Amino acid sequence: LAFELSVGRQLVLVNGGAPPASDQDWRTRSRATVSHNTMCIGEKSSSKMVRHPFLEEIAGAAPIRFPTTVKPRLETVEQGVALIASHDGYGHRFALEHTRRLELAADGRTLRGTDTIGGLNRTVRLKKDLPYSIHFHIHPDVEVSEAVAEGGRPAAFYLELRDGSLWRFAADGAMVSLEESIHFADSAGPKRSLQLVIRGATFGESEVGWRLEAVAP
Repeated sequence: LAFELSVGRQLVLVNGGAPPASDQDWRTRSRATVSHNTMCIGEKSSSKMVRHPFLEEIAGAAPIRFPTTVKPRLETVEQGVALIASHDGYGHRFALEHTRRLELAADGRTLRGTDTIGGLNRTVRLKKDLPYSIHFHIHPDVEVSEAVAEGGRPAAFYLELRDGSLWRFAADGAMVSLEESIHFADSAGPKRSLQLVIRGATFGESEVGWRLEAVAP
């Protein structure tokens, strides 16, 4: 359920991407769930590469085990368009399902997201809280600054694009942190970058809302 976002030809949120052939040591890390703009549960990747020479030769790459089922749905809403999708990549480990809703305003200036954790086939109450993280990897060309939080509210972050336009990222009732990342797909090789990360813990049911909106032309 990872996504990428651009404004015109300017890349804003990008997945880690594939490293060049000369940097294949990064290959495994670049494929991890945490290297993509999506949710990671229990510090485990939702998918697993399987080493199988015959299948690798047919597919041209290592085949993927999990998820078994991915359910996408596209809807037209009053404000624009919404994509709702879920996958069972964490079903075999935790009996959990990740559902994501992405709603893009008709003018393209607001993206709202909701990430939900729930039981795969029934209500799940885990024996202990399970950590999760939601990652938003920022393209190296984008400048990031943190807004001052007031009244105990979670901090917001501003993303300045190369054309000078400004975008604001914030989460609803969740703490967002600015952390290091790596952009693997740079033509010069893996390059240091930044990511915004929402971290929390779930007992089996959780919901996190976030938004990215343009605040200046």
